[in-house]
Amino acid sequence: MATIPDDPTKAACVIEFKVRDAAAGEDTLEDACREAPRQIVERRHDDAVVSRGIDPTSIRHFGIAFSGKEAFVRRGA
Repeated sequence: MATIPDDPTKAACVIEFKVRDAAAGEDTLEDACREAPRQIVERRHDDAVVSRGIDPTSIRHFGIAFSGKEAFVRRGA
């Protein structure tokens, strides 16, 4: 998910949502969230934002991991 401002001089956010998967070795929400910034880069989620004229240095990455009603948020690069 990306939030793209109408003004290209403003910062944009790319958010990767994760569900904790204990079977994949994600013991905590923080473990699940740790993967989010890597996936944003690997899956090139910034491309849609950059194509709208947003400077890549003003794009903020966030990971949000869920498990039931609990959540953990982590800011990436």
